Amino acid sequence: MIGGYVMKRIPVLLFVLSFAIFTVVGPVFALQTSMDAQKIGDNATVSLDITTSADPHILPLDIEGAKKNENIEDLADIVTSKAEEISALVNAKSISYKTAFVLEMGHSEYPVVSGDFEQKVQFTVHMDNFSKTFSNDILAFVPKGGINALDDYPDETEIVGVDATYDAETNNLIFSLNPASEHLDVDGDTYVVIGDVDYNTSESASSGGCNVGLTAVMLLAVVPAFYRKKKITQ
Repeated sequence: MIGGYVMKRIPVLLFVLSFAIFTVVGPVFALQTSMDAQKIGDNATVSLDITTSADPHILPLDIEGAKKNENIEDLADIVTSKAEEISALVNAKSISYKTAFVLEMGHSEYPVVSGDFEQKVQFTVHMDNFSKTFSNDILAFVPKGGINALDDYPDETEIVGVDATYDAETNNLIFSLNPASEHLDVDGDTYVVIGDVDYNTSESASSGGCNVGLTAVMLLAVVPAFYRKKKITQ
């Protein structure tokens, strides 16, 4: 009789345990993405806040169908695929990709002066002819190891998201890499993807987690009481 009673209540136990596990693990990571991108103009430039004899310049990327390098859509897909691993996207709700480009320090010049970049470097990119707008937090996504790492080992290469600012009047985008050398390959090149990121509010995220956790605890507490009551009535 007791065995039959327990068998009937197994679905209830499974439901409660599943709910508790979901609470501990958390919901599945879901990031809404959109493509609102524009190729920056050919007259784009970059300046640094350090003194170096490197030859920094910008190579604009097409939105799609690039022949030599990755294009904006391809790079955006890579960032999206690694979103769960990017600490800057923790608690992110959505990201709108705005542009991407290659940051070059000069193939022949960089190897000789690579030591100049073993520190925090601020990059000011003049995004020529860029007309897109930003509504939320601006992030620059850059691969560790630069172009060579991402092209040769896309699955293993880590993507880092760093804060950026943009002045619509001057078309200047500013971000820093620390140390910069960590994000450049042996030729001094790297990809940069620019995204407009909207985050969940900390209040709603934290309260939601607490409410769900409390509900799970209450359910777990109710189950033993439910069994005791049922046993007494029988």
